[in-house]
Amino acid sequence: MTRADEASVPSEPSEPITLLAVGDLHLGRHPTRVAVDEPALRVAEVWGACVDEAIRRRVDAVVLVGDIVDRANRFYEALGPLLGGISRLSEAGVEVFAVAGNHDFDVLERAAASAPALRVLGVGGRWEAAALERRGQRVRLLGWSFCTEHVHTSAFETFDAAMWGADGARCVGVVHGELGAAASAYNPTTRADLEASPCGLWLLGHLHAPQHVRLPSGKQALYPGTPQPLHPGEGGVHGPWLVRMGDVVEVSQLPLATVAYREVTVALDGISARAEADAALVAALQRALEALQEDQPGLRAASLRVRLVGETPLHSQLAALAKGAQEELDLSTPERLVTLDRVEVRTRPPVQLDELARVDDPPGLIARMLLELDAPELNKKPSAQLDALRRHLTLTANHAVFTALDDAGRWPDTPQADAMIRQQLYTLLDALLAPRIEGAP
Repeated sequence: MTRADEASVPSEPSEPITLLAVGDLHLGRHPTRVAVDEPALRVAEVWGACVDEAIRRRVDAVVLVGDIVDRANRFYEALGPLLGGISRLSEAGVEVFAVAGNHDFDVLERAAASAPALRVLGVGGRWEAAALERRGQRVRLLGWSFCTEHVHTSAFETFDAAMWGADGARCVGVVHGELGAAASAYNPTTRADLEASPCGLWLLGHLHAPQHVRLPSGKQALYPGTPQPLHPGEGGVHGPWLVRMGDVVEVSQLPLATVAYREVTVALDGISARAEADAALVAALQRALEALQEDQPGLRAASLRVRLVGETPLHSQLAALAKGAQEELDLSTPERLVTLDRVEVRTRPPVQLDELARVDDPPGLIARMLLELDAPELNKKPSAQLDALRRHLTLTANHAVFTALDDAGRWPDTPQADAMIRQQLYTLLDALLAPRIEGAP
């Protein structure tokens, strides 16, 4: 073969540069509503699994999108697992890039001082670029870090797109912030900000629910989410995301979380025997657990919130069923812990509300309130009775004694309040109608 022939032979295409994007780790925290003494459920264990996966897949870099450490007062608890993982990645030739978020704005630099392999981008709230070169290919990362706990103005106010050129798909932006929330105290960012940048892909931190957004221009934005969910408000599948920077940018989730939180709805329409209700509950829970195990093969703990719905003559008996299920039903196996965090009764008795509402008596008053709650569109001015109930419930729930018990730190919104009011009204209606039913011929 001549030199000319050699030159005409096409070269083998290079493997794309690969990244592992890891969302808000919050090292130092432990998932709520699950066993605190189970090592496999710790956030540090899932971080270790992310490191294992990065090494096994031979990724080129791990990118951490902020809130790696939960709080400054948990710095030392988080430091060991974080540094250990970074050391293993470095030994395997995997680079590690990060930006600081609102939780670790003042501690991530301290961690980097003990881990030279950790490159923190955008320290001091200034945009910064870093190059990642592998196999003759190059990807540029642009990053910005929090330097205070709250940032009320967008980091993009100091972003000069012209300064960074036009790398397109070969440019990855990394920033912690809240997309589409203009009033946010956590770097409010707009889709227009991302569109105007030279980056074909943005890796975003702050939101714990994974979210993959395709922008009109074809650019992408990815919230990897927390790799280990931390409380019942963080449903869905969790784990880091693999990013392949080829001719096109491809992202895919690796479901490594060992904890899952799910809501399970059990329909009891037409069921009139307690044994049938028990069977329907267990069957629904088993289906949910099978689906969870399929979604997250490494699942070790599931925390379930159950909602009983439908129209059933058993309505008045279901509070006892719910209490018994929450206290006694155990679907755990040696490989997987299962807890029923909550069992809510949202059923209704088989009564004709329209007929009851025509009569001016206590059942009629309750029926009218229930019809008002169930109307497709509530009146702008609710009835005096319903308005009083809402105000009383809100005042009670917002008392300092109770607010500390709420997972999300806020309570209640109107749908939550109305759901509680509806359930109590049906319970009261049951009690009022019981003498009539018992005395019927």
